Amino acid sequence: MNFDGSKRLEGAGAGAILISPEGDKLKYVLRMTFPNASNNEAEYEALIHGMKMAKACGATRLKIFGDSQLVAQQVMNQCDAVNDSMVAYKEMYNELEKLFDGCEVNHISRLSNDEADVLANIGSQCLAIPPGVFWEEITERSTKPKKSTKKEKNEKPSGAAKEALEEEEEEEQDLVLMVQIPWMQAYISYILRKTIPDDPVEARRVIRRSKAFTVVKGELYKRNMASPINFNQFLEKEKLKSNGSNFTDWFRHVRIFLNGGNLQYVLDAPLGDPPAETETDEVKNVYATRKTRYSQVQCAILCSLESDLQKRFEHHDPHELMKELKTIFETHAAVECYEASKHFFSCMMEEGSSISEHMLVMTGHAKKLSDLGIVIPNRLGINRVLQSLPPSYKNFVMNYNMQNMNKEFPELFGMLKAAEIEIKKEHQVLMVNKTTSFKKQGKSKGKFKKGGKKAATPPMKPKNGPKPDAECYYCKEKGHWKRNCSKYLADLKSGLVKKKKEGISIYML
Repeated sequence: MNFDGSKRLEGAGAGAILISPEGDKLKYVLRMTFPNASNNEAEYEALIHGMKMAKACGATRLKIFGDSQLVAQQVMNQCDAVNDSMVAYKEMYNELEKLFDGCEVNHISRLSNDEADVLANIGSQCLAIPPGVFWEEITERSTKPKKSTKKEKNEKPSGAAKEALEEEEEEEQDLVLMVQIPWMQAYISYILRKTIPDDPVEARRVIRRSKAFTVVKGELYKRNMASPINFNQFLEKEKLKSNGSNFTDWFRHVRIFLNGGNLQYVLDAPLGDPPAETETDEVKNVYATRKTRYSQVQCAILCSLESDLQKRFEHHDPHELMKELKTIFETHAAVECYEASKHFFSCMMEEGSSISEHMLVMTGHAKKLSDLGIVIPNRLGINRVLQSLPPSYKNFVMNYNMQNMNKEFPELFGMLKAAEIEIKKEHQVLMVNKTTSFKKQGKSKGKFKKGGKKAATPPMKPKNGPKPDAECYYCKEKGHWKRNCSKYLADLKSGLVKKKKEGISIYML
């Protein structure tokens, strides 16, 4: 199972993917509507609901992968959970873990968890649910945090527990977080007018921490100073080749990374000219932030190119860079799109092969077309799958169309698995009927064995011929029959006599 959580300004979401030993995938999207959901809570909700779904599907052993190092270390007892909410989630995990014969949580990079990350972003941004993906809306937390005692609150955590507490309390914001606290006026005064408090200690603190804030329309916002792009993720994937043979896959990876950092606007439009000197500090701060983001995206894209392309586009704006790359490799993308559609519409299942393998091949071709920007409607995809089935599924296809079913891919896959079992049973019965002879066995002449040796077959008795006193009906001579009469055969050959037709004569008395 792969899981991931996401927290954005629009809300929180989570994604989970269950993968069977045969490679079949079930995808789930969770939308969290309860208030004040943190990113760590979204990660735990994805883990908890994914484990519940796996148990409902009949799983007995579970291997879990997620990109949240905090959750992985807490549930595997590598660090302590100090926050009340995290303690409650960890206890719920321990209860669910007892339902399985084996359960293990592993931490992986975000790049290796890109499928679950896409599902989590769909849930947090309230986007349209793709075909074949299940979704659920969560209105309240799965746990109720236990309040810590006074003694526990006074105790200071140390070591790994202290680091875990700091990470739990820190909210991971992809964009900006508005600060609504009484002391924000000191930061607004310093950022706009360079006015500092009278207290020297407070003044140093405001100057030091003001770098993490910005002012927009008179309100104080906390900015995310860290880059939303993880450069290591670009380095782990294959770089864009100079001939553009992997342009489609590379562009999909770039799009996923930018969507994860909410920086897709960088590719939609250029940065633009800087503001004039007469503009307000707010406008200048906004432009400076956008310029920083554009520079980060540019560096990330250049790191994902081969050396020849890096030299060519080193000084290009990221918007212009991506536009020119699309123009250069557009022909290759068109050829790739043609090949993908050809494989999808010509794929046929062989008689006797596994329906699971065939469905994986079909979904792979459909996903390839989706990555190329061609979205296949659900009804068209279902019809194509039915058309690719062998003749043994003829009754299933006829029944599906006669009942005018409109199923999703997971439901159709379950129906086909059940039909496959019945078809295999019928095939076994037919094989038995073909190989077993029900003819009554009589006594074998000359083929039985006596004393372990085969008995000799008695010679055939010659047939009796005409008797010496037998009279021919044609020449009236004796010693032969009409059919052997030489005169009759000569007259029959010359046409003087015609052979009577054989038939059945009925005489009425």
